[in-house]
Amino acid sequence: QALLADRKALTAVLKNHVVLGKLEAADLAKLKDKSKLKTLGGSVVVRTKGTLLLDNSKPVMPDQKVSNGVVHVMDRVLLPKP
Repeated sequence: QALLADRKALTAVLKNHVVLGKLEAADLAKLKDKSKLKTLGGSVVVRTKGTLLLDNSKPVMPDQKVSNGVVHVMDRVLLPKP
């Protein structure tokens, strides 16, 4: 509820989930381990050794095609770094 009440904080969290371009899970898996992926709100670390992770979040439903790109449903929220 607190996040919904704080529009600025909510916007920062949402922007941290958006990357320009169309990156499917296979594209992410090809990145160098621990590389940074630029988001509209900062960046996330992509871990490619073992299980694919973005920061500490795992894609549970990757490659969901939508009208404006690809969505990866994650198992947790990608919080922006302070």
